Amino acid sequence: MKTSSPHEVIDLLQTMSLRDRTAIWLMPVSMMGKEADAAARYNIDAIDIREKLIATLPEDTRYLGLSYQKIISLLDEICCQSHYSECILVYNFDLLIAKLSHQDRTNVWTHLFGSFPHRQHALLIAMPEEAYHLLP
Repeated sequence: MKTSSPHEVIDLLQTMSLRDRTAIWLMPVSMMGKEADAAARYNIDAIDIREKLIATLPEDTRYLGLSYQKIISLLDEICCQSHYSECILVYNFDLLIAKLSHQDRTNVWTHLFGSFPHRQHALLIAMPEEAYHLLP
């Protein structure tokens, strides 16, 4: 479903009427790097998924071992943690998903928009508007 503004999407995600409360925000390049500021304007939490991933790694890790299962697990953990707002802006997601194969990217999107129901918090995934090759 397309909406005309991030505010409308956030309002919709914060209702409990949706089974899968996940959306993509195609951000202009001028907003990239300022995602936390944008989230503050909309009164929602923001999480840099890169930092979340790095925090889960053992101390002397040299390789991420990134897979679609690991990304789904990170997102599930984000949804289940205690946050101030009902909706969470997840940014730098494009950097992780770009490392996956086409099939793994498809698996991530399929899972998020079809098999990620009734989570405690809604996800608003920030993606650069030019990153069409990474989208579902």
